Amino acid sequence: MEWILIWLAFAFLCGIIAPSRGRSGPAWFALGLLFSIFALVALLALPRHDMAPKMTDAEAFFARKAEREGTTLDGTPLHKTCPRCAEEVKYAAVVCRFCGHEFGEPQRDDTDRRTRSLYADRRRD
Repeated sequence: MEWILIWLAFAFLCGIIAPSRGRSGPAWFALGLLFSIFALVALLALPRHDMAPKMTDAEAFFARKAEREGTTLDGTPLHKTCPRCAEEVKYAAVVCRFCGHEFGEPQRDDTDRRTRSLYADRRRD
């Protein structure tokens, strides 16, 4: 009888510890019922599972600003319009995937100017 209580105790421990490590409590409780102490050892051996990295308020602000403007954080546009078929393609594309139009290489000075202006905006905000 005491073995069953110990078995259940390990299952409850798995269910209680799992959410604090970013895992599913009910799923780890079930694993604890099946594998007892082995599930607890596995749970403790696994690294913490963070769903998303935390962003500071400033990082979140600039990420939202870049998303609104259709650019990356460094000021590079996400898309460009093909002059032949008027479809949007990725900014880094060399050939349009819709019509085969070949773009010239992006100008480095233009990107550097946008990057400098982005950082100037950050200093002002």
